[in-house]
This record gives sequence, structure tokens and C-alpha cells, in this order.
Amino acid sequence: MEAQSRRIQVLLKHLVQDVNSRGVTVEHCAGYSTVSIGGVKIKVTPPKDQTKVPADVVPSDSGIYFELEEILEHLKWMFQKALLKQDMFLIGPPGPLRRWLSLYYCALTQRECEYLSLSRDTSESDIKQRREIIGKEIRYIDQCAVVAAIEGRVLILEGLEKCERNVLPVINNLLENREMSLDDGRFLVAPSRYDELLKTHTKEQLDRLRLVRVHPDFQVIALGLPIPKFQGYTLDPPLRSRFQARKVSGLSGSTLLAVVERNWPHASSTQLKQLLAFMEAINNLHDEPGKTLRKLLYFEPYHVLHIAHMLSVFPEYPLQNLIARAYPYKVTGTPAESEAVIAALRTLQISINDNVQSSQVYKIIGWKNSGPGLYEMNVRDLTGKTSSF
Repeated sequence: MEAQSRRIQVLLKHLVQDVNSRGVTVEHCAGYSTVSIGGVKIKVTPPKDQTKVPADVVPSDSGIYFELEEILEHLKWMFQKALLKQDMFLIGPPGPLRRWLSLYYCALTQRECEYLSLSRDTSESDIKQRREIIGKEIRYIDQCAVVAAIEGRVLILEGLEKCERNVLPVINNLLENREMSLDDGRFLVAPSRYDELLKTHTKEQLDRLRLVRVHPDFQVIALGLPIPKFQGYTLDPPLRSRFQARKVSGLSGSTLLAVVERNWPHASSTQLKQLLAFMEAINNLHDEPGKTLRKLLYFEPYHVLHIAHMLSVFPEYPLQNLIARAYPYKVTGTPAESEAVIAALRTLQISINDNVQSSQVYKIIGWKNSGPGLYEMNVRDLTGKTSSF
């Protein structure tokens, strides 16, 4: 009976949740603190190097705040995988949300992190060790994967779809067994196996064998796009099986409206609805391009926030001109793709006139620094009306 009662209590925790418990809660204890999201708790200890912990993850003018329901769901899942000591793979459309989530996770848990942006030019030495000439000697310098494994940091790999397929398998064994052979002769060993060796060998003997213990807190967060929906290389199946994946789609239309209403309440609701409908129409064309629209750009939900900010400051500025600034379809697309975008604009009754009226031309009359990386600008149109942003 007691076992059945415990099972029921566990089920109730998953099925019945208090709305207030879905936010981020921080509890401070002696020497450490705990961070919980939706009942999932993680113990937080002070980092060795505070400069390696992300801060100010999201730009202050972006309008994004991490108390949003969709973001909390992703963070809760990341907390669960961290407790299980599993590596994560956040997969989704282009945009900064996946990177923000991984950095904010490190900021919440006070985890030091190493970041590597992958590209076609990334080589094996960029991940493991690079050989450099210092003075008159050739030395091997540990790179992000090795440093993160030894120091117990979070390794963030962004752009897995851009990297050549013969490069990433070098970390296969590090992901699966927490082992890796280095070019300088050292060998990374899983913490459990290293501790077993300490029972029969001394620390000095293992150092002479050049065995290095991988920190038990080492974790990998990979960020990538779904292939073949987007262009890039498909993941190697053995590498793909090392991760626990989660789809991180862009923010939904209702969430974007909530963000706009909170940050820029003066933005036109009619134009916002037109903008969201345009985003949905373009992304539907991107998902099913056919033969003539193979290179149509994806319209990032983050563009909606930029355009809404501009609409709140310059309400008379044409919506189509702001869309063209955020989504340059005339420059990047083929004639057929440009016609498809123009057809979507006409269907949604968005004016496609490129000429801006004289009352919508602004002149900068002054600006001042309002904080680190922030500037306040005063402008005046030809009618004499002034505004600031």
C-alpha cells in the first residue's frame, strides 16, 4: 500500500501543478542555493571563475523575458536532463532563442561555459588542441572541448549542421564514454573509471601515465537546425544518438503579442495582426517551397519584435518598408520568390508602395548615451513633430 501511495503522489505532481510553481524560484542555503522550475530543483554552487558565467544574456531592447510559459517549459526540460547528467541537443528554426536558452540555463545554475560556433572551416584542432609556437617551443593549447571536460564546464556547440561530417566524430567518445586521446599524449578518462584506478594506483602513477580525469559536471549542449528542411549537413547517426533532443520552435503568435503589449503597448494592433499573418504565410511557403521557391528565407519570429518596436516609435512609417528592412526579399530571393512575397503582402492588404511620404522622413536632432551599449535618439519629421527612441 505504501508503494502504491508513493506512485500516486508522483503522478499527482506531474498531472496537477500549481500555476505559481511554474516560475523560477531561488532558495538560498548555507554555502549553496537551489533553483527550481515547475518543481524541478538544481543545486547551485559558487563558480570558480565568475567571468565564465553568462550575464545579460538577452539584449535589453529585445523585449524577451524568461518568465514566458514557452521558455519556462524548455528550461524545465533542460533542468531535468541536467539532473540525469545527459547531453542536450536543441533543434529548431533559425534565430537566437536556442542560444539564449542555453546561456540563460548556465546563468541560472551559475555554470561556467565554453562556446564554439561551428562552420565549414572548423577543424579537429579547433575542438581538441591547437599547436602553437610560444617563444622557441611548440606547445599544444587546449581548446574549448578539452577545457570544458577538465574544468567541468558546459560546452555549447552552435551550428552542428554547418560542420563537416568527418570533424564532429572526434568528440563521439567524449560524449559517450567521457574519454578522448589528445595530441600531446594525454588521455581523458571518465571520472568513475579514474576513481577506480585510484584504488589500485597512486595519483603520481596516473600522472606519469598522463591520464586526466574528466570532471563529473561536464555537460554538452548542441544547437542545430533541422536538416533537410534547412540547408546543411545531416548529423552522423552515432553522434546523433549521444544527445537528448528537444524541438525549440520560435515563439508563437500569441506569445509575441503578449511581449509586444508588455513592452510597446502603443504599436498598432491592426498592423501587428497583419505582420503575424505575413510571418505565418512566408514560413508556410518556406516549409513547402515547390520547385520555384527553394531559397525562400525563413522569417524569424524575432523580426516581429524589432518591427513592433519601430512601429511604436514611428507609427506613420509604412509597414511594408519595415518588413523589407527585416526581411530583404528583393535582394536575397529570385524574381519568382520576390513575386511570391509581394503576392502575400497584397493578400494581407499591406501596401507595397516603396515611396515614403515627406511627413515620414525623419532627421536626427540629438542623441545621448543612456547605458552600456544603449543610446537614446531624438528625431524630428518635416512637419516639426519630434519623438525619441
